[in-house]
Amino acid sequence: SASFATIVDAPAARFLSGIFLWGALDGLPAEIATRGAPSTLSELGLFAAEPHERHAIMNILRHVGAAPDLPPGPVAVPGVLGPLHVAYARLRRLQLLALYAGGIDFGEVDLPSVCTVEIHTDFTSKNLASIGRAVWPKLSCLELRFGSNVARSGLDVVDDEEDLGCAACTPDDLALILEGKGLVELEELGLVGLSFADAVAAQLQGAPLLKRLRALDLSKGRMTDAGARHLLAARRELS
Repeated sequence: SASFATIVDAPAARFLSGIFLWGALDGLPAEIATRGAPSTLSELGLFAAEPHERHAIMNILRHVGAAPDLPPGPVAVPGVLGPLHVAYARLRRLQLLALYAGGIDFGEVDLPSVCTVEIHTDFTSKNLASIGRAVWPKLSCLELRFGSNVARSGLDVVDDEEDLGCAACTPDDLALILEGKGLVELEELGLVGLSFADAVAAQLQGAPLLKRLRALDLSKGRMTDAGARHLLAARRELS
């Protein structure tokens, strides 16, 4: 919160297009709600942990098209972000949102201008439901990264299968997202690091959202030949 206050109170804040903060972010959503955000702000990245050998969070930032300099630092257990809903009214011009935390409380999402969202966390049934009900009519790219290893390090290889997926959610929790009622402009969907990738591949067959997608990423998860067969059966529905 102190870093955010320093940034938005600076005379140059009126020119800012992006803010990326990492470390302990307790109370930051309330700070944004109280102080507001620069009217020019279009990109926001919140990372509730210290950088992991520099490349960890850089990997996330590059994926969403941003690469600010990060100081080297030891890995820390990801903290919690939220409740975020108190800040949404101040972020209605936001176009890119990147979140990285051990747990995230989204509340009822209302970000009408957001086009790109990337979230790394240990998902739960509750926050997946929030994403499924979200109001973001311009969202074209959504990437969700599941599992403690994938979320924390952003590594290309998951070494321990116990780090895959999230114990607090199931394939059924993705039903609202795959229905796609609030995702009318979505073209790219990433569901990365799923321990239940086979079940999601089966759900994709006939899913309304699939017909609108140009790109689907189910990488770094646990998929067998059965899941691959489901994807092959659904391939003609991909636009």
